[in-house]
Amino acid sequence: MVKNVKIYIKTIFFIFLCTSVNSKDLTGNTLGCYHEQKAMKWIHFFAINFINSNQLKYSSIFIDQYIPDDKIVKKINDKYKYKVNEDNIVILNKNEQKRIPFNYYIDRKTLMLNFDPLMKGAKCEIVDINKKNPFKLIEDYPIPVKKDPKNIL
Repeated sequence: MVKNVKIYIKTIFFIFLCTSVNSKDLTGNTLGCYHEQKAMKWIHFFAINFINSNQLKYSSIFIDQYIPDDKIVKKINDKYKYKVNEDNIVILNKNEQKRIPFNYYIDRKTLMLNFDPLMKGAKCEIVDINKKNPFKLIEDYPIPVKKDPKNIL
């Protein structure tokens, strides 16, 4: 009798564990992603929060420091649809007019991005939004104000 109860409990635990690992609903999870391209002198940081089973909030900041005196900062704040496959999470491009020009693919095992050779090495991590809010970091980053060139003559 005790042996049957142990087998029953182990079976329930195994089913629970397997269904949570392969879950297609990522609601409430938050990812903070970072990539630095040293040769091109740019940094790309973005945050993803899964709002419900098919929609996510995406915020991004792209900093181009190739010309030291003329730093370019671009921010994006938008919502996108996503789908979860067995191997990856696909952030779907809304249409050609939106700022994400193609679908993003995030590997579910490594949380590495797999969509563009320029982003090779971009890695995400699961963050606790209550302790470390990546969206706040993006919101608070100052955008440099370009100065008008002064007349020499």
